[in-house]
Formats: sequence, C-alpha cells, structure tokens
Amino acid sequence: MEKHIGDLMRIVRCTNYFRTQKMADSGITGIQCTYLLCINRTPGISQEQLASQLYKDKSVIARHLASLESNGYIHREPDPKDRRVQKLYLTAKAEELLPRISASFKDTLLSDAAFSGVP
Repeated sequence: MEKHIGDLMRIVRCTNYFRTQKMADSGITGIQCTYLLCINRTPGISQEQLASQLYKDKSVIARHLASLESNGYIHREPDPKDRRVQKLYLTAKAEELLPRISASFKDTLLSDAAFSGVP
C-alpha cells in the first residue's frame, strides 16, 4: 500500500511540474492552476473551503493565494456575514487563462512526458 501511495505522489508531482512548464510564461504553477479552476467553479469560495477541497494546509494555500493575488489573477472580498472570511474571485486576467489551464490538464493526461519520472 505504501508503495502505491508513493507512486501516486510521484504522479501528482510530475503532472504539476508538467503543467508548470506549460504555463511558465504566465508565472502560474501547476498547483496554482488547480486553485484557479476551483475558484472558477465556486466563485466566492473561502480560503478555508479551498484548503479543505484540495486537502492542503491553510498556510500553503495562503502563500499560493498571495502570489496569485500579487500577480493579478485573483482578488479577495470580505464576506459581508463574517468580515474575518475573505471570499476569492478570479480576475479578468485569470479568466483569460482558463482555456489554457484546462488544455494543460488535458495535455497532462495525454502526454507521456508528464509521466517520464514515474516508474
């Protein structure tokens, strides 16, 4: 079982690396592509909800979101019901990249290069 988990983790790393290469000119990493797709699917999602959906630590999510925000791909708005919660939304700049991001996921699944480091 541990070997299979290790293999799955290698596949995730390889596919994220492949997407990072495909999106290099935009400055978005493979994992950030996943964040943008989740935010697009659920506009107004909170940072905590995003972390829960992706099974990621909140501090890791926070660092990636800060980068996406500083590069103009997302913006945050306070939740009117709870000002401690920040709702996440894509900017027009991110929306323009969505077709490329979706294509990078499809390319990953169809590319032998994405799995070149996987036994």
